[in-house]
Amino acid sequence: MADIPHFDLPFLFVGGKAVVAEQDSLRDIQNCAEAVIRTHIGEREGLPEFGIPDPTFQVVPINTADIVEQIEEWEPRADATAEERPDWLEPLIDRILIQVVERSTPA
Repeated sequence: MADIPHFDLPFLFVGGKAVVAEQDSLRDIQNCAEAVIRTHIGEREGLPEFGIPDPTFQVVPINTADIVEQIEEWEPRADATAEERPDWLEPLIDRILIQVVERSTPA
């Protein structure tokens, strides 16, 4: 059991217990980065500037630098990279691969 547990993302139960990630672990940092990515700016009433702009109707190519910037602004423990790839089957779908690693030195 984690000393300082945080709920894992996505939230789920395994064996009747909530899955957790240890605070400050790589998984915790990745979860926090995922929370930024899954939140569109303006969705959180108490923190309206949190998240990324909604990319749903953005013209391809998506500005992945903005996504990386938002992740690193809201999760200073993370170093993020993003790579845009067109879908191999459907050219109107754009895929973005985001990798998050623990920052080796404080920002």
